[in-house]
Amino acid sequence: MMADDYNDNGVLRIVPPPRPTHEPVRQPARVAQILVVAHQIREALEEGHYATATVAAATWSLSRNRISQVLALTYLAPDIQLEVLALEAVDGV
Repeated sequence: MMADDYNDNGVLRIVPPPRPTHEPVRQPARVAQILVVAHQIREALEEGHYATATVAAATWSLSRNRISQVLALTYLAPDIQLEVLALEAVDGV
């Protein structure tokens, strides 16, 4: 530690780290991405590309429970789905 790290009373100063200077990275929120996948899977099921949701789950490397959760997102009211699709994650948060 340097002498500059202490105040006049000899107490160590805690200095917060500098704020990042880059622009925040914005991307769709994870739940928005999952909703899009849910609609893709639901459409593929309705078109007969998968015999059952269990087959779709295996194709997408999901458990049967998880595919049920994902597909349940498609039952949300349309206005709520639009709100979910508009969500963003900033710098991965």
